[in-house]
Amino acid sequence: MPINKCVKTFKQFFESNRAFHDQTYSDGDQSWKVPEIEKFAKKHGRKEKISIEELERHLEPTDEESGDERPDSPEFAERAMKADLSYPIIAIDYGGDRGPDGWLADYDKGIWIADGVHRIFKAKKSGQKEIDALIITDEELNSIDHGNI
Repeated sequence: MPINKCVKTFKQFFESNRAFHDQTYSDGDQSWKVPEIEKFAKKHGRKEKISIEELERHLEPTDEESGDERPDSPEFAERAMKADLSYPIIAIDYGGDRGPDGWLADYDKGIWIADGVHRIFKAKKSGQKEIDALIITDEELNSIDHGNI
């Protein structure tokens, strides 16, 4: 491959992944850099499959989201359909008891997504029933150095 094509390919890769490196996850009280959560989860997290049905609430638009961040926007859908499902989502398990109907009794409990909402969208649209995940607990999340966010 010619060097100028290699440089262009690397630049495209870097540009497409820049948002990930700047991405943060917040629980409302504190914030973490997503790459730090991913690094921790790869080393300490548990690997498992999570049902798409359990994660569907993360595809509901919120008032905090705007433009292409909203799962109901065409831009979000277009970007999501380009997502690479070979990478697991990064999830935080806040625990929580389920009622007899299987739903969480407390909305703030359960699985929250630090990285991977676009992959969840694509998996659902593609008819998948489950998605690979790296999961850490909220206690483990709080052990990660926050850096200067």
